[in-house]
Amino acid sequence: MKQYIKYLGLSLGITVFVVFILGEFVARQCPNSYRYKSEYMKNNANEVKTLVFGGSRIYYSIKPDILGQGTFSLAQVSQPLAMDEWLFFKWKDDYDSLNTIIIEINNANVLSGNFEKGSEWYRGIYYTLYMGYKRETFYSKYNFEFTNMTGFRNKVQKGLAHLIIGYNHIECDSLGWGTSYHTRSEDDSFDLEGSVNAAIGRHNKTDYSNFDRNKASLERVAKYCKENHIRMILISAPVTDEYF
Repeated sequence: MKQYIKYLGLSLGITVFVVFILGEFVARQCPNSYRYKSEYMKNNANEVKTLVFGGSRIYYSIKPDILGQGTFSLAQVSQPLAMDEWLFFKWKDDYDSLNTIIIEINNANVLSGNFEKGSEWYRGIYYTLYMGYKRETFYSKYNFEFTNMTGFRNKVQKGLAHLIIGYNHIECDSLGWGTSYHTRSEDDSFDLEGSVNAAIGRHNKTDYSNFDRNKASLERVAKYCKENHIRMILISAPVTDEYF
């Protein structure tokens, strides 16, 4: 009996392990804007003339094709200044044509800490798996999709759809502009006021403990731009009156 239970436990363990491995493989097939932007820059960084960085306000509001040929957006939802800096320097050796960068500056990203320590920690997975952000150890939770089970299930479904029927919705256009944002009608049950208040709570920070670190990220980028004759534009996206 003990041998049977031991065998059964081992069999179940192996089965669960295999299911997670297969699930991880399928989840990573899910099309996403992080992989797309990384591959775009890998193939086209030498031709990019203007790069756009920032969080969701910039991701959804600045449309690269309006700014002229050679513009590409590396903005992402909740992207901190430290990640803007990392992305900027990641392809610096290929900037043959770059003459302008646009970086979002607001109360949220100037005062924000590491987003990986908050409720959106899982976004670190995307930078690691799909953009090449290195971790100290292979066993980091950011090296696996399944460590975020809520997103994992969704990724597996979309990954299967991609493999079976060619589903390829990456939530941004060919130049990196976010396309997954949707407006709500007045008849919708969506709590607009509650959503606005929640956003204000996230963005209107009063803790200055991270200011120096974020300032240093910005200064390193500015120094490189100055030394390489790249124009650096700081921009703050408009917000509703409720922010004030």
